[in-house]
Amino acid sequence: MLIEWLIQFGPITAFFIAFEWGGRDFFLATNVLMAAIILATVASMIRDRRIPWFPLYAALFTLTFGGATLYYHDPHFLMVRDTLYDGIFGLIILVALSMKKNILRTFFLPLFALTDKGWQILAWRWAVFFLIMATANEGARRILSVEAWVYFKIIATLIFIVFGVYQFTLTRRERVPEESNALGMRRRT
Repeated sequence: MLIEWLIQFGPITAFFIAFEWGGRDFFLATNVLMAAIILATVASMIRDRRIPWFPLYAALFTLTFGGATLYYHDPHFLMVRDTLYDGIFGLIILVALSMKKNILRTFFLPLFALTDKGWQILAWRWAVFFLIMATANEGARRILSVEAWVYFKIIATLIFIVFGVYQFTLTRRERVPEESNALGMRRRT
């Protein structure tokens, strides 16, 4: 569980620490974020012995926008990354649902054993959440200073964690009992 948290939240935590301890230098923190996301993606590949699609998606976005931030010496490239990342992902989930497909189910079926209703609710919740977060980030990046945006990002990350943990109330309620534990996570065989 600790390894999963380090892979998922280690890079953004490293960014926050580098920002604070590095004299609030956004560009130093961006370098640290980019190095940490590469390490996290490689660690995920080694652990799972496969290409981790979600971490790879996040890494490509971060490296692209982080690279632009450093190249142009403009923090707004990294700041807009969250708007695009969350917005695109929310839209992809909605488009898939409109085509009677559930990409969350496709990617997380090995992890969770849920009813069809549970998968649908989960997909709708995450789609709406991502679109709200994209909208909030876009507003924040337009009106806040770079330093204030970093603190907004800390709050947004905490909201993401709380929202994700809250989904266990759904996975617990909509689990397939014979295939999962009490939280809806698939039993290892």
